[in-house]
Amino acid sequence: MAASYAAFTGTDDRDTYLYAMPTTIPARIIQKTKTVTTKEGEVTTASWTVITTQPVNLNDTIDGNVVISVTEMVDYRGNTVGYQALTQ
Repeated sequence: MAASYAAFTGTDDRDTYLYAMPTTIPARIIQKTKTVTTKEGEVTTASWTVITTQPVNLNDTIDGNVVISVTEMVDYRGNTVGYQALTQ
């Protein structure tokens, strides 16, 4: 399966989020509601879990949904094998 991915590039003078042109990345998308505490300490709900081998960051978008949490997945040797992103 694939998903549309756009990297967060910053904000404009009105604090509107700006993104790079979308690209297609390999991803497994699972609809799953989960309570998440953001890096600002805010408790919110994530609606989607995205598993991908593409590095993703907070505030990026996957299929139009903003990434609110990212976990790096590693193998038994400590090598990065993928990323788990939670989106709203």
